[in-house]
Amino acid sequence: MLEDDMDLEGELGVDSIKQVEILSALRDRYPSLPEVDPEQITELRTIRKIADFFT
Repeated sequence: MLEDDMDLEGELGVDSIKQVEILSALRDRYPSLPEVDPEQITELRTIRKIADFFT
């Protein structure tokens, strides 16, 4: 089970390169989502933080 506050890298094994790929795939699917600067990716460390950024 995934929880909103799980750390992407530490608990789920999703490194920063994979995070970029995931966010890119989300933007392809939902073009209205905001662009994410590479500097921001380090701040988006949990599912909750990503979801909050996209709302």
